[in-house]
Amino acid sequence: MTKNDCFYLAYGSNMYSPRLIQRVPSAKSIGMIAVDGFQLVTNKISKDGSSKCNLVQVPNQRSWCVLFSMSREHIPLLDRAEGKGYGYERKEIALSFQEQPCVAFWYLGQPEYCREEVLPFGWYMDFVRAGAQEHQLPLDYQRILKEWPVVVDPDEKRVRLNQQILGFVR
Repeated sequence: MTKNDCFYLAYGSNMYSPRLIQRVPSAKSIGMIAVDGFQLVTNKISKDGSSKCNLVQVPNQRSWCVLFSMSREHIPLLDRAEGKGYGYERKEIALSFQEQPCVAFWYLGQPEYCREEVLPFGWYMDFVRAGAQEHQLPLDYQRILKEWPVVVDPDEKRVRLNQQILGFVR
């Protein structure tokens, strides 16, 4: 890692390396990490009408994430992809990774863009599941992700595009 690099903490679809690298070419996986005091939810409303992943503070909960390094100059690319200011806000979090302190940035849903009653599209959760499998997150966490309720995306073109990224369609 160079002085121009930083850490990014992914917990949703960006855990899947091919998706993140498509958005941020300099992204490199460092490894999985547990974040205590946070619970994974899908309450962040997307511009496509579905929900996306978010982490909310809940005592005695643990969420599994993936830590990436990336070039600081690529942060604006990820800001744009994540809709910084239009649903997510970028924040910093102090972590301990392999017993070494570090500071990473992540995106958390802005309260005015969060609602509990909206579900994610199936292809979106496929990204989350693929990232969890790729980085070998604990099997009980993967099981929770596998059972997550989803809805079908009515936009077939968007479904095909995302399935191509996932490698489901050639």
